[in-house]
Amino acid sequence: MPDDRCDTAFGRGRARPATGGLPVADKMKIAMVAPVASRCLAAARACSGLGEIEILTTCAGDESSWREDTEPGLRWLGGVALRSFRADYPRAPSLADRLERAVATGVADRALEERWMQERGPCSWALLDHLARQAADFDACVFFGLMTATAVFGLPSLADRAILVAQLEDGVACRPLPGLLRHVAAAARAVVVASDAEGAALAGGPPLALGVMVGAAAGLLPEVNRAARPREFPHVVVGEPAAVLPELLRCCRQAGLFAPRRPS
Repeated sequence: MPDDRCDTAFGRGRARPATGGLPVADKMKIAMVAPVASRCLAAARACSGLGEIEILTTCAGDESSWREDTEPGLRWLGGVALRSFRADYPRAPSLADRLERAVATGVADRALEERWMQERGPCSWALLDHLARQAADFDACVFFGLMTATAVFGLPSLADRAILVAQLEDGVACRPLPGLLRHVAAAARAVVVASDAEGAALAGGPPLALGVMVGAAAGLLPEVNRAARPREFPHVVVGEPAAVLPELLRCCRQAGLFAPRRPS
């Protein structure tokens, strides 16, 4: 059964103040998966008190140009391991736009939706292959961005230990959310709808209202709520990922939502 304190905190879309790291015996090993490292670096540092954090990402420095600004391999950033992989091909903006327009019509098949996702951000099959081989070594895998190749092709097969962080722009271009993305969102153990004060100011409302508005409009929240396991656990959390992820990871583990990690 989930801890009542976790239900109370996250049922209102808020996180309790950080309570420090876990005891040594309870330390977690967490993978954070993103098309570019900047998406998850702040959250990785915020979660470092939970145990060992490893970021899996591409060598691309941004999601606009996909220009690679680092070499592949493992390096350390302030106690957080960062493992980079080469993207498989350069960005083709015109192709991505054509695919998005086709999907937005609502008549695209699964293959076309998958092709669109490959063009939404740096795609690295080497990264996805590495994750598939090593996933059981992690207590949890946190995927940043719903409309990304890393989430679409990586999350469903690792759903027994996956958390999805959906950015506010995810799902805005296509309403209702394409079937492929609904499947990915519903597979996660929990979903964070990322919201921040800057976005709230633009929308003229508080972060919680903004996150729920965008998530509901995209068809994300109903899909995830229908797939909730167990039913009483609040699977959708709204807030800044760096603020809410540490407590959400603790709660998911305490509630037994993650599959056991492979013994070392």
